[in-house]
Amino acid sequence: MGEKKKQTRKKSETLEAIGHPNVASKKAIRKRQKKRTVHRKTNTKRKTIAKNNVNQLTKAVKQKRKRRPKQKKQVKKFCFN
Repeated sequence: MGEKKKQTRKKSETLEAIGHPNVASKKAIRKRQKKRTVHRKTNTKRKTIAKNNVNQLTKAVKQKRKRRPKQKKQVKKFCFN
């Protein structure tokens, strides 16, 4: 009953122990992850900036519309001779 479960190693750990070239050093892995997060941040920033720009444009158009009163169409009066 008191048997301990044998600890299993991850494939990457065993490869690392052998010194396999497929497994990069932890430093390199961390570097890659860092780059990924940076890109993600910049992309989201870009998206938000683009969204804001669109919103600003639409706002500007709406304001222009408000400022400029609509021209009333001249109704031609019928005249029977």
